[in-house]
Amino acid sequence: MATNNAVDTSLSGQTGTGNFVGATSPTITTPTVVDSNGNNALTIGTTGSAVNYLEIFNRATGAAPYISSVGSDSNIGLLLNMKGTGILQVGSDGSSPVEFLSGTAQQHTAVFAFANAATSQTITFPDTSYTVAANSGFTAWTPVFTFATPGNLSVSYATQVGSYVKVGNHYTVTFSLVCTPTFSTASGNFQITGLPVASNSTAGNVAVGSLYMQGTYTWPVGSTTIVTTNAAGTSIIGVQASGIATAAASLTTASFTTTSAVTLIGTLTYLI
Repeated sequence: MATNNAVDTSLSGQTGTGNFVGATSPTITTPTVVDSNGNNALTIGTTGSAVNYLEIFNRATGAAPYISSVGSDSNIGLLLNMKGTGILQVGSDGSSPVEFLSGTAQQHTAVFAFANAATSQTITFPDTSYTVAANSGFTAWTPVFTFATPGNLSVSYATQVGSYVKVGNHYTVTFSLVCTPTFSTASGNFQITGLPVASNSTAGNVAVGSLYMQGTYTWPVGSTTIVTTNAAGTSIIGVQASGIATAAASLTTASFTTTSAVTLIGTLTYLI
């Protein structure tokens, strides 16, 4: 071990080669740091024209130490490069969640929290652009009461609200309509339009959800159950009624009475 014989003069017991420079902020020029057994613990690569580098910061009570990219460039990223099939792991003790921070002052937080009892969780990027869009809360959409052929339909809304959340490649939408339709030339199936995106167009991809109805309306003869539906490749919610020994039938203009109020509250989850 090297010891100082006198202030700013020389060392005794030193080994190796190179100069020792005493300073308030010393510079370490060796490219390798070894542990107490002499094994490599850290090596530092070299770049002849390097201008960007890392700073490691300690922090006061209640704040976490951190590593920062610094240098002369205006925008500097940080690359963590794994070897072969090695896996990048971000861990925490106990059931603490993992957070990703962004924004000029790290004011935006994305939290990944997993059940402490689970051995593993997998998040899959399902679509062609390898993105997963998830909302911290519900996002609004506007449901519209209409028919396949609107004709002279006009609708007066007391309530017209909708919300949705996307999880992976599924949208879950809710809607609430309290309205009075007025029509004489409208025809065809009843529809609620305005879904945030169209459903997956794969043949046979039909979604079914729940519906509450109140007001003046008429179900098809023999029907005892009513549901919301979405056909493959569409951004339209339809409504079908069915019953024992009764074929499913869509609600149409005949199901509603002009100038009579109706309430429709429902939900639907569909694949995109």
